Amino acid sequence: MKRDVFGICISKNMLSNNLSSTFTHIRAYQKLGKGEDVAVLHAFPQLSGQELLHNMNSSQTLLWRAEFVCSSLK
Repeated sequence: MKRDVFGICISKNMLSNNLSSTFTHIRAYQKLGKGEDVAVLHAFPQLSGQELLHNMNSSQTLLWRAEFVCSSLK
């Protein structure tokens, strides 16, 4: 999984393979202006991949990051 300075980069494509996984310390960042500044708009202690995907669909323009992921075993 790709990481940057904010954590694990969450994308819809990545979540489609991790719907049953658990993500922790999730944050949704909003860009401020044209610079590189961002602000935390949403924060969640823990969500499943399915719950995270649902939240992402309701807010298209945010940058989503998580600190940890616990993959489900199938």
